[in-house]
Amino acid sequence: MAKGHFTRKNIWDKAADLEVRRGGEKLDPGVNYFVLMLDQMEMTTYFSCEGHPGGFYIMFEGPYEAAFLIRQAGFFSVEIEGRNYWSVRQHIQHDSEKQKVDSMRWAAEAWERHFGPLDFDQVELEK
Repeated sequence: MAKGHFTRKNIWDKAADLEVRRGGEKLDPGVNYFVLMLDQMEMTTYFSCEGHPGGFYIMFEGPYEAAFLIRQAGFFSVEIEGRNYWSVRQHIQHDSEKQKVDSMRWAAEAWERHFGPLDFDQVELEK
């Protein structure tokens, strides 16, 4: 390893290491942090995928104000799917797995700044 180069785990990595299940299905590790944060924000998630051909997405139910705040945090678009039903999407096609992971780490850090820390002591791994 080059002098001064290190790999640190951030909050996204910590969540990606968990086995999170919703409706009996194991979630893709790359969406864990964001699904758990939406849970903490008292929003219900319905569908998620970290590697969908159209890019990363999570569909959730919540008020307009919450969707607006998520959009303001950056890194994702927030699209209307129905009345108080939204999708968080990242349409960027990354050139490498490292770029994808870095993008998710940065997005998680932005969510931490906007919404506060994820309380790992309170997360529900299965719903």
